[in-house]
Amino acid sequence: MSIHRIRVSVVVILLAIAGLSHRAQAQVLYGSLTGNVADPAGAAVPGVHVEALNQGTNVKSETDTDIRGIYRFTNLQEGLYKITVTAKSFQTFIETGILVQVSAVRRVDVQLQVATVTQSVEVSASSVVLQTDKADIHAEISSQEVEQLPYNGTEGRNFQALLLLQPGANTTAGTGEANSAAGNPQRAITVSQNGISSQANNTRLDGATDSYPWLPVNVAYVPSPEAIETVSVSTNSFDAEQGAAGGAAINVIIKSGTNNLHGVLFERNTNADFDAINNYFSHPGRLAKNVQNQYGFAIGGPVWIPKIVHGKNKLFWFMDYEGTKQSQYASDPNLVLPNAAMRTGDFSGTPTTIYDPLTGNPDGTGRTAFPGNIIPANRIAAASATLTGLLPALTRPNQYAANYDAYGGTTYSVDRWDWKVNCNPNPKAMVWGRYSISPMDIVAPLVLGPAGGDAFNGGNPGHAGGRVQVVAAGLTYSISPTLLVDGNVGYSRQNIGANGDPQDGDYGLSVLKIPGTNGVGPNYEGIPGFQIAGIANIGNTNTGSPFQFRDNQYTGVVNVTKIKGAHNIRAGFEYEKFALNHFQPQGGTFGTARGTFGFDGSLTALKGGTAINTGSPSNSWAQFLLGFPSETGKVTQFTNPIALRFANWSVYARDQWQVNKSLTIDYGLRWEYYPIYSHDHFGAVRFDPSTDNILVGGEGGVPWNTGATASKKDFAPRLGAAYRLNEKTVIRAGYGISVDPDNMRNQRNQYPAIVNQVYQPLNSYQFISYAGVPFSDGATQVALSDGLPLPNFPTIATGTIKPSPTASLTTYLPSVSTVTFPANFDRGYYESWNIAIQRDLSPTLTAQVAYVGTHGVHLNMGVNINGSAPGTGTAGRLLYPYVTSDMNSYEPFGDMTYNGLQATVRKRIGGSLIGASYTFSKSINDTNGDNGDGTLWRAYPVSYALDKQLSGINRAQTLNIYWVYNLPFGKGHTMLNSGPAAWIAGGWQISGILSRFSGLPFTVGTTSSINAGGQGTSASQINPVVAILGGHASTDPYFDGTAFANPPGGVLGTTGRNLLIGPGFFQMNASVSRTFAFKQEKVKFQLVGEAYNLTNTVVFSNPGGSCCWTPGSNGATNYNGFAVITGTQSTPRYLEVGGYLRF
Repeated sequence: MSIHRIRVSVVVILLAIAGLSHRAQAQVLYGSLTGNVADPAGAAVPGVHVEALNQGTNVKSETDTDIRGIYRFTNLQEGLYKITVTAKSFQTFIETGILVQVSAVRRVDVQLQVATVTQSVEVSASSVVLQTDKADIHAEISSQEVEQLPYNGTEGRNFQALLLLQPGANTTAGTGEANSAAGNPQRAITVSQNGISSQANNTRLDGATDSYPWLPVNVAYVPSPEAIETVSVSTNSFDAEQGAAGGAAINVIIKSGTNNLHGVLFERNTNADFDAINNYFSHPGRLAKNVQNQYGFAIGGPVWIPKIVHGKNKLFWFMDYEGTKQSQYASDPNLVLPNAAMRTGDFSGTPTTIYDPLTGNPDGTGRTAFPGNIIPANRIAAASATLTGLLPALTRPNQYAANYDAYGGTTYSVDRWDWKVNCNPNPKAMVWGRYSISPMDIVAPLVLGPAGGDAFNGGNPGHAGGRVQVVAAGLTYSISPTLLVDGNVGYSRQNIGANGDPQDGDYGLSVLKIPGTNGVGPNYEGIPGFQIAGIANIGNTNTGSPFQFRDNQYTGVVNVTKIKGAHNIRAGFEYEKFALNHFQPQGGTFGTARGTFGFDGSLTALKGGTAINTGSPSNSWAQFLLGFPSETGKVTQFTNPIALRFANWSVYARDQWQVNKSLTIDYGLRWEYYPIYSHDHFGAVRFDPSTDNILVGGEGGVPWNTGATASKKDFAPRLGAAYRLNEKTVIRAGYGISVDPDNMRNQRNQYPAIVNQVYQPLNSYQFISYAGVPFSDGATQVALSDGLPLPNFPTIATGTIKPSPTASLTTYLPSVSTVTFPANFDRGYYESWNIAIQRDLSPTLTAQVAYVGTHGVHLNMGVNINGSAPGTGTAGRLLYPYVTSDMNSYEPFGDMTYNGLQATVRKRIGGSLIGASYTFSKSINDTNGDNGDGTLWRAYPVSYALDKQLSGINRAQTLNIYWVYNLPFGKGHTMLNSGPAAWIAGGWQISGILSRFSGLPFTVGTTSSINAGGQGTSASQINPVVAILGGHASTDPYFDGTAFANPPGGVLGTTGRNLLIGPGFFQMNASVSRTFAFKQEKVKFQLVGEAYNLTNTVVFSNPGGSCCWTPGSNGATNYNGFAVITGTQSTPRYLEVGGYLRF
């Protein structure tokens, strides 16, 4: 039976369930408590009264067992509970310390004893708990782990680092923090789960969406660890209540106040004086300044206003603040700049031959070299000479590569505030609300000073900042003991931006005298970008600079829960809306608002001769000096802001059916609908490949959705079973379908909202030609002095913009780059399944082993519909002559599979915790760019066969071991528990995280000119066996490069993407702390010392993947950076000290 037929069959069956209840709540904000009450013989006892008391707030819930002896509490606030079970003729049963967690079902079965003289039995809850009633792969990260484990992001503690301890979790190489500090100011960590990109995760704070709709691999707000009560994570076979997630559903619960006043004051500090050096390839002397402080407080309790409000048991408050400040003398070492001779046009000392592009044939053959390999001074372009004069002197002037180290000051300042109020006006109702705000200020100068370059630390140039605000509120109300209503609403406001380099003014126009650069207003000021192959970027080449985002998110949920016999039925409705309001002229990886010029070296090389830049990046630098670009472009924004609107609707119904005392089945159905996006004042915009027209919705009679349709058939069935083999063993199995939640953000850069001009030669080794290009000088051999054609701004009133080589208000030019989406957007889905066995090995030790699988079908990705076959260049593109550059259609096209063995172990020793997780897995997909906006590597009309390979985030094995261990000395412990020895030896704690991962895959590329638009390139494999040599030096290869060869020009290589696996990863973080207790242990001061990468282990980057080796003198081999490792991705060991005053 096909998957489609299975889905339809399950949908038909599950539709009957939906009729059992009107609406009901997704329990992602609350927990449940259930159990069976039996007599001494094991028979069910109906009508038993059960109370559940929150030990922190004294809020009490009551119910009676049904005819099968089952009791249930739903919508319980997270916390420790005391249950009391009373029945006539039986002893009263009391159990305390029962931890109820969000999105989890806690089971406490009770066997009553016949009443004797002793009328009650009181026990304490077990420290380890089996997952007895839900079939998802689920984990709870407790406040102990959040507060005590040693983990960090680049800018202080980030709870997302703890997500990586879960089996199946993974991140990218290095820090795992995507985008610049300006674009990701909270320094969110990307976490892929079970082979799925982190953009398919759904993170919520107290139920409110915490997403970053433009960069969904990130989240908008990262709360302080001291504000977090718990983190709930579901990663497979989701309950029907959990939607808009393919990889992980993450819910972060902010702390609430209790009847007692509790709080903490803290500060953490690290600086360069605590750092080690582990850069394998350079050994600097004294480390540069790097000082970071993280400090703040958290406090909560009952609301108390003398003679007005006494909130004990009813009204509670919590607030926290965290400030993170970093001042850094940043470095960007081993950059490549031209030496003094090359700056004057003298290449006589280089091994690279420089050819005169004005000689020979138009196709690049027959060119003659410059006499003496020297460019005459009168041939150097004026703009190039001006920029060259701004370059700094070299750090190592006798080297062609890695010859310049850049240094400069950066600052990072982020504050976080949270306020939360909980109110229990009566036993039936609970209301809560929260407000969070985070102002930010970040400075990142350019690495080449007056000459521009990239920003330090990979940042967005200039001054960045803004603020993020999050508001959430919710309520629960018990209409009866078996009928509950609840809901929540949320709103997020993300206002961030960066200003680039406005201090340089209209540098391209006024200083460099390049026509068409810069633009109208301060947003277009700065130095144009110059991308020179093999040389550090000059000017401001950042394609996202400047930018200003003012994004809004809205969430609303309404639900009902109905308990009916053995059935716990839920159903609900959810609505999310996203509003993007952007200024960011961005069209890809090349064009900028100031204008960009690329120099690949082909114009000063000989077609059919030695490879471009052989031995040094001299061909590309010479081409820059001559002022003949091989690509030009500019991006101009038509309206400010670009305002996109998209939303999603969902309805679900599910039944948690306790079939008997040993078996619980959870089955349900979810429906999701993602309408076609629109703009604020007009509808969608879509390029129609059948007519080559651009349609503007809501204008000129064009439908609001441009005639495109979004599927309304996205039903997602879920089914799970948990079988309690005995009181120590649970067997679970689950299957579910989740609709691909990827949004339509990528339509932001469509023409005409963004006018992205891109000009390239028809074929490699040829000049760009402006012949026939409107608003240009018509040059056939474009130079910097010819500048950039002015943009063509159309009118949208006609609703249809047609292709034409002639500029007009109703046409677009072939040089325009845009994106699109299909007319029939039938959204794809993820299938996930698992089989798990969990065993209670002792009262303090549990273990779980699971097989976990995922299959992504028709996932949203970028499909280049304007590729060309090898050797055909621009003229061979499918949409030529109407469109002459890449065009990505974001459509349901992708496919992925994941299969993994996942194991976890957790051990409790009193207040100590030891845990481990292990994953053995394989992830395959056809997406190039696995943790972001993925695209096809090989585009039509080339075969797709080599696209489906190992995913870029595939790690075959991951192992994490973590511990928080209180040494058994001092008061209350077994050793040295009295006298001075107790004071000296008591209060010590050690904690740590040890991580060991397999390496990430990489592609073996080529230096051959393929002359094929939109195609990923690769080398050809000539030896079926590739020996992994394991070297990690510039003269000691990591793999045998002789196994590969460059394909002939105009021919694609035979190897696929992600062919080989790079070096693995190892890191150990450790912490030692001493706690001093005062005031009968009501006040405690904890002094903490932490070491990150304690062993200072070097983690090497993947080797250079651009083929090939060439023969050198005296039988030596020139590796040319291929197959050799030249960098590291590890963070040197650094120490951090902190203090926490808790009360």
